[in-house]
Amino acid sequence: PNTPFNMTTGRTYYSIIDNDKGIRNMKEVYDTYCIPVFGNPLSPMGAHNKYSCDFLNVGETNTSYVVLHDDKPKGSPDCCIIGQPFHPPPQSFHQNMPTRWNEPNVKGWNISVDWGAVYDEDAGIFNYGFNTETMNPFAFYMQGVPWVAQWMWQPFTSLSEGTPPLDV
Repeated sequence: PNTPFNMTTGRTYYSIIDNDKGIRNMKEVYDTYCIPVFGNPLSPMGAHNKYSCDFLNVGETNTSYVVLHDDKPKGSPDCCIIGQPFHPPPQSFHQNMPTRWNEPNVKGWNISVDWGAVYDEDAGIFNYGFNTETMNPFAFYMQGVPWVAQWMWQPFTSLSEGTPPLDV
């Protein structure tokens, strides 16, 4: 992205509960900046995003929650529902993205990335990139709210496969 953006660290956990029924759980942990998606600049969570948060996507109920921590903005709840229905994407979601392109040499990373994008009328553009050679996730970026961050950029590094923590 070429406009103001936040770059944060965190972790993403993905767990398939029942593949036949499409039940998947996902937990996204954002250490420094919460995703800049809360649209009211007058609300505690919408005025800025310099606080940590977790997004929990619960497949059994198709519900997405945001969980805030001790550094949350004053007046914010500990937890709230941000989407229902909402579910983690299937593992092959990238193959069905409506817009796709290849970037043969990503600046600063020296790898080839297959990008896919989808546009949501309410939320804007969501872009996902996968390493062309390994098909491991490379990065995710999306539009944010303009007064906080035009873009949210999340690179994926240190990938590992294993059983996620019990809270996922």
